[in-house]
Amino acid sequence: MKWVLVVISFVGYEPYTFNAGVFDDMYECFYAREYFIETEFELDYLNNPINSQAICVRVEEDMLTSP
Repeated sequence: MKWVLVVISFVGYEPYTFNAGVFDDMYECFYAREYFIETEFELDYLNNPINSQAICVRVEEDMLTSP
């Protein structure tokens, strides 16, 4: 299993999502999430900016490779 940091933002009414990183464990992903929020949005890591969310999702490793 791997963990993927996914960021979702709304620009107007259109959602914009991107993969901000792949991590070996949950703790690495959560640390990256906190760092991303603090540096990119300049907020305390417990906050998310309005119209955005950063989440860690557990995925199977074979889902990360293209066929």
